[in-house]
Amino acid sequence: MWAWHFCDCLHFVRVRHDSLTGNNMPHVMHFAYLILKLVFVELYMQLARSVDTEIDFENEKVVYSLDVAVALPQHLLQELKDATEADTELLALKQAHSNGWPSRKGSADKVVQPYWPLRHEIHIEDGLVMIGDKFIIPKSCRPHMIERLHVAHQGIQRSKAQARMLMYWPNMGKDIELGVSTCNTCQEMLPSNVKEPLLTHDIPSMPWTKLAADIFDLYGHSYLLVIDYFSRYPEVLRLSDKSANSVIARLKAIFARHGIPQELVSDHVPFASHDMITFANKWDFKLTFSSPGYPQSNGMAERSVQTVKKTFVKAAQTGLDPHLALLSLRNTPVTGMKYSPAQLLMGRVLRSNLPASASMLKPNVPQNVYSHLQRHQANQKRYYDFRARSLNPFQRGDRVRMETTQGWQPAIVQKVRDEPRSYDVVTPQGKRYRRNRRHLRPDKVPMQQDTGPVIYGNIDSHDTQGDQVQEAAACSQQEAREEPSEPSTEHSAEPQRITVTKSGRVVRAPSRYKDFV
Repeated sequence: MWAWHFCDCLHFVRVRHDSLTGNNMPHVMHFAYLILKLVFVELYMQLARSVDTEIDFENEKVVYSLDVAVALPQHLLQELKDATEADTELLALKQAHSNGWPSRKGSADKVVQPYWPLRHEIHIEDGLVMIGDKFIIPKSCRPHMIERLHVAHQGIQRSKAQARMLMYWPNMGKDIELGVSTCNTCQEMLPSNVKEPLLTHDIPSMPWTKLAADIFDLYGHSYLLVIDYFSRYPEVLRLSDKSANSVIARLKAIFARHGIPQELVSDHVPFASHDMITFANKWDFKLTFSSPGYPQSNGMAERSVQTVKKTFVKAAQTGLDPHLALLSLRNTPVTGMKYSPAQLLMGRVLRSNLPASASMLKPNVPQNVYSHLQRHQANQKRYYDFRARSLNPFQRGDRVRMETTQGWQPAIVQKVRDEPRSYDVVTPQGKRYRRNRRHLRPDKVPMQQDTGPVIYGNIDSHDTQGDQVQEAAACSQQEAREEPSEPSTEHSAEPQRITVTKSGRVVRAPSRYKDFV
């Protein structure tokens, strides 16, 4: 009926509009407005007459829930009720809700002020305090609720999202963050740390003053690779075995051809052995060791090993002599430069089976090499640092988690080493390791509440793993340079031990007791 009236009125207005012009236009529009208003008023009156019962707007109420007990187990419902009755904060909240909230937040009780922004949504159902359709969890039940939220060991954000759907209490987000971050299972399965800004090696100003060395295996044989930081010139020699004596014999042959370097960068095994340190002292060069389990700290050697191994594999597949392939590597210009490793080291191109003029084989000293290497290194660092960020350093006695093949395991920082981002850590079993900062993270899991302090064993004990800290190498080469002395007859009756309290503090004995056994 009302649709017909509406269409009829519009037709009447259109007819009147066509018949009127000029100053009569405002009157037409006003007339159309009056007709439409009458139509809608008539429609509203018809709808009102069709309703049998009258609506009492003064006594209107909002129903939040029908029965909260329907969706809750009986034991959980009773647990929440008992905890609510014993919670002083929720009792004060009930009283504020019953008596009415004051006009100003400062006039309300301090314990209920955190609920001030949501005071109009608070209601009480079956003895439980609710905000809308969410339960306000009593303080004594909150740790248990966090455990239930974290039953699937999801992350912080997903646990928060699930909690916000069902429950509420002040600072709930921070409590969930603390509960999830202190989960021992989640701490063990955390991903690796982000990469830190690149720490570059110092570029030597002359060739063959700083070398990098590494050992690799290929086709059942072991090889020693030595490469120059300045010229990128590689030396590759086969080893009879991986013992220190075999490596020393090959290094002597290389040094006899090109000279003794000032520094040799390598990993620990077997370069950190006593024989190798003695050899370095006699031949007057410095040994620098990379971080165990962090090959990036010896990146020059590691990258060269990849290049040489691929070259040898391709040479074997094509039947090419590997020595010719190695000669080609030495004659190929370094990426981004016009000089080859042979030119940078020897000042000339090595003669090969490729045609070369006599002028190319004459000695010629390369120019501006050092500045070019600096620019190239700066570009590498800029690209590498694009997604890197610094990690906070640790101090002696800090409780940390160490990344292993079984996940992140607890440990204690025993020493901050002189090498950058390098630490000696001790496990609860008393084993000592050297680790890079990237392999460590703060331990947020509280220590076990036992009857006494946790003993982190003998710090002088060692493991048979290759990445363990070598005590002989950690002593530095200065001790080996000194004259041998008579062995001391005094020794401690008990090996040194680290004692850690429940809070993670390292117990240090007073210095006045150091002379007592």
